[in-house]
Amino acid sequence: MKNRHDITDNSKFTLWPGLDFIEKIKPHNYATHSFSSQYGYLCYIALYQFAVSFCAGKKVLDAASGLGFGSYLLAHKAQHVTGVEIETTVIEYAKVHYKKDNLDFILADATATNFDNGMFDIVVSLETFEHIPPDKALPFIKELKRVLKPGGTLIISTPNHEVYSRITRTPDHVNELNVDDFRKLVSSVFQDCSPYYQRKGVLQTTGKYFSVVSKDRLKLRRFLPNWLRNRIRKVAAPQLQKQPADILNEVQVFRADTEDDVKDAVFQVWVCKN
Repeated sequence: MKNRHDITDNSKFTLWPGLDFIEKIKPHNYATHSFSSQYGYLCYIALYQFAVSFCAGKKVLDAASGLGFGSYLLAHKAQHVTGVEIETTVIEYAKVHYKKDNLDFILADATATNFDNGMFDIVVSLETFEHIPPDKALPFIKELKRVLKPGGTLIISTPNHEVYSRITRTPDHVNELNVDDFRKLVSSVFQDCSPYYQRKGVLQTTGKYFSVVSKDRLKLRRFLPNWLRNRIRKVAAPQLQKQPADILNEVQVFRADTEDDVKDAVFQVWVCKN
């Protein structure tokens, strides 16, 4: 099944936002907080590109909004976006660098907010769940449901542990789940959950490179000069060194025909109706 976001002709790059906007909003001075390569950044962008298609004219919560560039992207289509983040330095960065009249950033714990019941049409939670301690996992999902209006939509993504753990180890990921376990969790709160995926088949194309990377558990490679990291990737994993439009084409979010599609992907994405 071809996804509506598939970019089949890079000379007609029409997926919003365009590459100029994507580069403009990249948090250059703070990038190592969330990603250490252009490829990683574009993976985040692709997730937000998927989420924004649900947000036109809607009141949106970006739960754990991080540096804020994703909330800023959503705000260009949504009626209003509220980004919540628990880290003070990160939320201050977002407030300074991503200003828009219909965008607010609030210092708050996404697992227990003070928002009214049913306050948002859409809740977006991208690459957040894996940072939530296991004892707060179910309360977190219930909190996202609580703040959604009846008929509202949750878009949530998290690594698929079965694949992600063979690619890299991230020390602050305290709760990575496989597809079956995460589906059971979200389905215990939301009755209508549809599976999507990002980066299917990575182990088949760049498995050898990632088998080496996974041994760098402390991510010491991030201290290497960019030119050296890029040279290593170019030799060992040329797929990671493509042009931005080509990378975006490959890392788009796709609807799963079956859950086996999700199980072969790096990231699982679920769209849940309230």
